[in-house]
Amino acid sequence: MAKYEIMLMVSGQLNQNQAQAVNDELKAVFGKTEITEEYLGQKTLEYPIKKEVTAHYFNLFLTSDGKSVHEYKRLASIRTDVLRILILNTEKEFGYRASQNAKKVALAKQKQARYNDIMKQVQENGYFQIKGSKRNSRVEKAGAKEVW
Repeated sequence: MAKYEIMLMVSGQLNQNQAQAVNDELKAVFGKTEITEEYLGQKTLEYPIKKEVTAHYFNLFLTSDGKSVHEYKRLASIRTDVLRILILNTEKEFGYRASQNAKKVALAKQKQARYNDIMKQVQENGYFQIKGSKRNSRVEKAGAKEVW
């Protein structure tokens, strides 16, 4: 069982109730799985998709097995009133996996500490001095000469 996020775009030629009915028919594949659903509204598309200029957006969050998600994608691709579908396995995304990797977490903490040091130096001095260098990374306050 994996966590999935699904973005569904339904034709804008349908009214909201018809679009919701299409979404409910497709959700029936998951059975009794707990699904958190968001209706994001009807929006104008940046460019026409299948000669449509508006679409109803639905966002679904669920935990399911791969077979039912594959079946959902198959059924959605058959329907002519579904313009686009995006399925993300949030557990396989790089950001999630990196947050569970101890080495990457430690490296991120080191980078954040270095960034905080730099920002502190910029706030105190108005510029950032590279260690071991006589050159400033930017000109000091207005009117002052840059030190090379």
